[in-house]
Amino acid sequence: MAVAKRRTSKHRKAKRRTHVKLPRVTIVKDSVTGEYRVPHRVERDAK
Repeated sequence: MAVAKRRTSKHRKAKRRTHVKLPRVTIVKDSVTGEYRVPHRVERDAK
């Protein structure tokens, strides 16, 4: 098993993990109610 000979710096570790992040949530303004919501989702009280 490979073991690091020297300590990995915070900067090097952060560069390796740049793709590890939460996805950005798209929010749109509802044209009927004017509230912000996630697109392509039906509200519970919608008829």
